Amino acid sequence: MIFTPKKAKKSANKLMPLGVLFVLGLGALSFFVQGKISLPQATDFTASSTKTAGHAFDGQVFFNDKPDEFFLLQTLSKAVDRAQKSVDIAVFSYDDVLLHLALNKAIDRGVKVRVLVSDSNKANVERLTGPQKNKYEIQFADDKSANELMHHKFTIIDGETLFFGSGNYTMWQEKFDPSFTLQTAEPQVVRVFATEFDLIWNGKTATSKLRSGKFKPFARRIQFTDGTLDIWLGPGFLQNSLQTRVIELINSAESSVEVLMWQLNDKAITKALLAKAAAGVRVTVIVDDKYAGTSQSTTDLLVGQPGVELLSDSALTGTMPDAPTKNFNPYIHQHTLIIDQKRIITGTNNWTFRGFFRNDEAAIETDISSIVNAFNTSFVFHRDRLR
Repeated sequence: MIFTPKKAKKSANKLMPLGVLFVLGLGALSFFVQGKISLPQATDFTASSTKTAGHAFDGQVFFNDKPDEFFLLQTLSKAVDRAQKSVDIAVFSYDDVLLHLALNKAIDRGVKVRVLVSDSNKANVERLTGPQKNKYEIQFADDKSANELMHHKFTIIDGETLFFGSGNYTMWQEKFDPSFTLQTAEPQVVRVFATEFDLIWNGKTATSKLRSGKFKPFARRIQFTDGTLDIWLGPGFLQNSLQTRVIELINSAESSVEVLMWQLNDKAITKALLAKAAAGVRVTVIVDDKYAGTSQSTTDLLVGQPGVELLSDSALTGTMPDAPTKNFNPYIHQHTLIIDQKRIITGTNNWTFRGFFRNDEAAIETDISSIVNAFNTSFVFHRDRLR
C-alpha cells in the first residue's frame, strides 16, 4: 500500500533538532573525557581488516516472508541439540519455550551455555527460566543510563556455526514479522561474532566498546572467490559507522536503490535517497507502518517525491492467519539496502541515531550473488504484495 503520512513534514532540509545536537556533543565529550578512544575519520578498508578465504562463500540465507516458510526457532533448537561444547546467544528479545527446553538439555549434558539478552526483556527471560534460572549463565547487557541497547540477534554453536539475522527469538517474531537469517560456518565470519560476544560478556557493551581498544566498527572484510563480505559492528563513531557506509552506497547507485526498513529517521540518509531519485535513479522504499507514521520518522519526507516509490505494510493489518487478535499488526523486521540489485547491506541496525551510534549492532555488506539474489527475491515479494 502506498504510504500515507499521518503528519506531513515540511522539508528534507529541516535542521537537526537542538536536542539531538546537544546529545551528540555530550556523547563526543564523554569519550574524550574518559580517554582511550581512537578517532577514525572514514571507512577503514585497510589491509589489517581484510582476510582472504581462498574459496567461495559457504552459507545459506533464510526468510520467513511467508507463513510456515522458515522456522528459525526450530532450526536453532535442533542446532542446540547437536551442540557438543558451547552455545553462545546474543539476542535483544527471547521468550521461546522450544529453544529454552533445548538449552536446558544442552546444559544437562555438559554444554557451556551463555546468553546475552537486553535488560529491557529481563522479565520475559526470568519468567521463562523460572526455577531453572540458576542453571543458566545469563547477562542482561544494556546501559540504561545512556539509553543504549544490546540489539544483537546471533547464535554461535560450538564456536563453529553462526546464525545471524534480524529476527528476535520470540514466537510472534518468527511467525508474523518478516526477517532473515544467515547460517554459515565460515571461520573468519564466526570469529568476528565470537569476539564481539566475548567483549560484551566481559562488560564492554555499546559505547564502552569504543574505549576498550579492542573494537572497530568496521570489523572485517573477507575476500571470497565469489565476492566480498564485510562485517560492521555497532556502535559507530563519527564517520567510521554504518551510517556513513549506507550513504556512500546510496551515492554510488547507478540504476536502483531499494530499501526494506523497520525504522527510518535518519535525515542524512533520507536526503541521499531524495538526491538519487532526483538524479534519475529508481528509488523504492518499503517501511513498516507502525513506526513510519510517528513524529520521529523521516518517511514523510519521501511522500510524493518524484522518482520515489514509497510503500508500507499497513494493508497486512488484520490479515494474518492464526494472529492473536483480530487487528494484529505484523512488523517488517528487516533493515536492508539493495544497490543496483548487485550489493546489499543488511543486519540489525535501524536507520536511527541509536541504531548507528549507541547500540550493540551487527550488519553485513556483500556482493556475493547467492546472498544478494536471495534478498532481491525477498524484496520483490514484499514490493509486489504491497503495491
